[in-house]
Amino acid sequence: MRKLSDKLKNLPKQPGIYQFLGKAGEILYVGKAKNLKARVGQYFQNHDSRPQLPFLMREAADINYTVVNSELESAFLENTLIKQHKPRYNIDLRDDKNYAFIKIDYSTEIPQIGYARKIESSISYNLKTKSLYFGPYTAAYKIRNTLNLVRKIFPFCAATKVSNRPCFYYYMHRCPGVCVGKISIDEYKQYLQKIIKFLQGDISEVVKEIKREMVEAAKAKKFETAARLRDQLKTLELLLEKQNVILAKNVDWDIVSLANSDGYSCINLFKVRGGKLFDK
Repeated sequence: MRKLSDKLKNLPKQPGIYQFLGKAGEILYVGKAKNLKARVGQYFQNHDSRPQLPFLMREAADINYTVVNSELESAFLENTLIKQHKPRYNIDLRDDKNYAFIKIDYSTEIPQIGYARKIESSISYNLKTKSLYFGPYTAAYKIRNTLNLVRKIFPFCAATKVSNRPCFYYYMHRCPGVCVGKISIDEYKQYLQKIIKFLQGDISEVVKEIKREMVEAAKAKKFETAARLRDQLKTLELLLEKQNVILAKNVDWDIVSLANSDGYSCINLFKVRGGKLFDK
């Protein structure tokens, strides 16, 4: 236990995944954290009431960790490692349930926005057919909440093709009318770029455009339109977390790093499979 406590002192205050290892180096448990030092420290403070925890801490002989760019990336890597190693003390994610992603699918006449459990690896990079994925999200309800927010800011269509009958959301003023030809498919795809930037967290250009449109609407005395744009702007400013976009690119890479200091050497091998960090 002292070895674990000593290692805790050197853990960074960054997002990542951590692994408790047994005496033979086997992975006993994989967890994620937005602050590795704080999260792992909780295991030594008796604040966790999970029944398996005392047994885990009795068996744990070492701690390993991987630093990532965001809490979302740590969630995705945690899921991957648990599926691969099936640690005995991980309970929630050992089945076939995966984290979910928001998916923008260009395979239909009117591109669709929904969610998916897996990232497909055989998608063309042609703009008309590729799909974009945002996430991961730990639960489908989080995706529903996000898409409900998106639809309030940037109404999008639920129909898969243009016809004489509008989709359900058109009557609620939550669809721009592409389903009945109010705007063209090409115009709608350009409109989707605002949603993509919103989900990426790269909203500076969107904010500039909305501010410009709001000023023009006010000058033209279109006060209802100006008020709607003002509400869009306020909601955009409440965006708290940047989402990562993941393209369905089937890339297999092995990334090696080497460091030397004071007579010690460290070699890291990062395994990327199907475009995702798979193991270290």
